[in-house]
Amino acid sequence: MAKKTDRSAKDSKMTSVGELRASRAVDAVVPAFVQWCQDSHGMPADAAMEYLNPVKDVAAAYFELVPSSVATAFDAEPFGTVLGKVYAAYDNASTGSDNAVMFVFEAVHLYVEFLERAGMWTGTEAEYDAVHSLFHVSEENAGAQLEVPQLTANDELAFYEGTELVHYLENFLHWLGKGREVTSTGLLRLKEIEGAASAIGLRARGGRPLRDQRWEKPSRDPNQPDAEVYAVLSMNGLDELMKFWVTLEACHLVQVGPTRVRPTAFAEELLETGHPGRLGILRSFVSKFLEISVHGESHWSMLFQDVALVQSILLLDICHPGGFTMGYIPELVANIGLKAVDPIIDIVTERTHEMARLGLLTLEPVIQVLPPLVPFIPSLLEYAKNRPEGDDEWEGLAGIDAIGGPAPKASPQTRLLQVKIMLKDSKPPVWRRLLVRNDLNLAQLHHIIQRAFGWMNCHLHEFRVGGYNGTAYGPVGDDFDFGDQMPIDEASIKVGQILSQEKDKIGYTYDFGDNWEHSIAVENVLEYRGGPAARCTGGRGAGPAEDSGGVWGWENIVAIMTQPTHPEYQEYRDWLGIEEGEAFDPKSFDEDGVDEILSELF
Repeated sequence: MAKKTDRSAKDSKMTSVGELRASRAVDAVVPAFVQWCQDSHGMPADAAMEYLNPVKDVAAAYFELVPSSVATAFDAEPFGTVLGKVYAAYDNASTGSDNAVMFVFEAVHLYVEFLERAGMWTGTEAEYDAVHSLFHVSEENAGAQLEVPQLTANDELAFYEGTELVHYLENFLHWLGKGREVTSTGLLRLKEIEGAASAIGLRARGGRPLRDQRWEKPSRDPNQPDAEVYAVLSMNGLDELMKFWVTLEACHLVQVGPTRVRPTAFAEELLETGHPGRLGILRSFVSKFLEISVHGESHWSMLFQDVALVQSILLLDICHPGGFTMGYIPELVANIGLKAVDPIIDIVTERTHEMARLGLLTLEPVIQVLPPLVPFIPSLLEYAKNRPEGDDEWEGLAGIDAIGGPAPKASPQTRLLQVKIMLKDSKPPVWRRLLVRNDLNLAQLHHIIQRAFGWMNCHLHEFRVGGYNGTAYGPVGDDFDFGDQMPIDEASIKVGQILSQEKDKIGYTYDFGDNWEHSIAVENVLEYRGGPAARCTGGRGAGPAEDSGGVWGWENIVAIMTQPTHPEYQEYRDWLGIEEGEAFDPKSFDEDGVDEILSELF
């Protein structure tokens, strides 16, 4: 809590006919307020007196609006109106100080709480609750108190068109043109990522990540040196682009096919100047983007469930008169009583700034929601309040999705299979020798192979026994239903059911576009004496880069990388993320590094 503010932030005080009445009304409670501040907050008397200055300004403006001269009871609606005006006055006179508005918020909020807790509130309990809700709207009554702005269609359209979000939407659809290439999992291919990211203001590209970017984020600086551009091995690595992409699909603005993504008729209508359907399309897109931004990550992490709850309440609170500053976020988190306080505050603060940058919120002098979005806010809180409970269950989902589930408890029948996995037709040869428990399922084996070869799990895959017309095993469910016969669920089959003795074999294909085919053969069956469920004991060759065109495309890239004078040499260096002074070695293989990754997997 701030103890003191720079009164130069408001050098010219409000002058009104109610100023004298306000001063007298507030002066009447000065001794009690000062004593309460000392007893409750350990606040010095001079700091408490400083807090009363904006209280007098609010009271003066209130008395001008309402026929009253009592500073111990207020009507919420006019009080909220004058509170917003005082925020603005302090902000305008602050000469650049970010603390001015926050000081007003803290001071008036503290004064209202003092009136109630010291027994000096002279209005009704309902009147106090209404005034106090201007500083924090509770989950239970927030939706009922919400007043939805009445806008004409032209005003609503103008609001949307003035946002950076809609500007990005139009940029993206223009970039998309007649269509772009996608992977078999429906994401943009690496070569398309740079253009897509640029359309929404990001400097990013597909390729091997830079060494120092782990804790960094993509830049929006158009002048950033190319050598420092954020790189990802999959579109999944760009959160902002993924939110945008998911919203496009949800609003039927794009249609993702097996190999290409194309704009729909709705996208064409949106880009047509003056089209009567434009407002409805923008309303759908902006509201859906807001929903995904708040709740998109809440399904797999308890932390993000709590983040979504805080953000939903914050958005609802800032729809009401009066408004809040950014300093309200830590207070809100504290009031709700959540764990992991600091990370939640940081994430909500970052998201709030991002929404403001996109034009969905304003931050100065107080945080406010874009008026057309107000009707959509209550449903965000309703969703957050009804989220599934249970920390262990929800925290475990992320790990299950990532590696196919935990390893089962070993039994006397558990064995280690020594397998050699060869990338077919690879030149130079690429292979891995692994030790894998026979009681793991094929879904877990898939994730082991992904890490062993450096793949990013960005594409579809399958296991197959008996060649092309043999039995197929793979992921099942609605997300993998493309009209073909569904494979047997790989998560239901143990590795040992198919690979049980020496010379047993199974095929594994990753990315049905590049068609990375692997042969998996059992070399030995060993006793399991405890330890990791998967290990690496040998191998050769660097795993080919994602989306490099299959073994022949990769072979071509390797050939180019041996010719520094080749016209595409530098382009491929950049695409592969090879830094200056670093050599490219297609034969490189870090056995210890792979073994460490696998040993920690289960």
